[in-house]
Amino acid sequence: MQQNYIKQLEQEQQKRNEDVQLQIHQATQQIQQLSETSEQLSKTLQELKESVADEQSSSAKRTELGGLLKSLSTRIKNAKDQILFYEEHDNCPTCTQTLTGELKESAIVKHTHKVEEISDAINTLNERIEALEERLDEISVIKSRMAEVQSDMVTVNTTIISNQNYIKKLQEESAR
Repeated sequence: MQQNYIKQLEQEQQKRNEDVQLQIHQATQQIQQLSETSEQLSKTLQELKESVADEQSSSAKRTELGGLLKSLSTRIKNAKDQILFYEEHDNCPTCTQTLTGELKESAIVKHTHKVEEISDAINTLNERIEALEERLDEISVIKSRMAEVQSDMVTVNTTIISNQNYIKKLQEESAR
């Protein structure tokens, strides 16, 4: 009876050891899969980082173009004020000299041409600003995706560490 009991205990111990080895094997496989996933996430994150490398330059360019747009808007306003002045006044307010029709017409044409040139420049500038804003919006979407990938990486790495600790625990239990 004692021998049967000893044999039964040995079989139970062997079964527990086999179960522990199976659990260790399964956890090890999961760690390998998670490591591959982590590597892929890391590559994806690196690609995303590279795709937003132009963020600072795009933002700086947008600021620069905004300043230029403001400057051009001021210039167009000044040119329109000059046109209005020549249309409404017949005498120079500084020297009180009479402004001839020919002088007034010449000045109006000159300033009208300036307004047209500046308007064309403003349109071109607005197109460039719009393109930069679209790029900055794309960058914002990519950065959101980067945050998701980083969160996924944290989850995967935490699971890997958890499995490694589980394997250690199982090995310690089987060593007893």
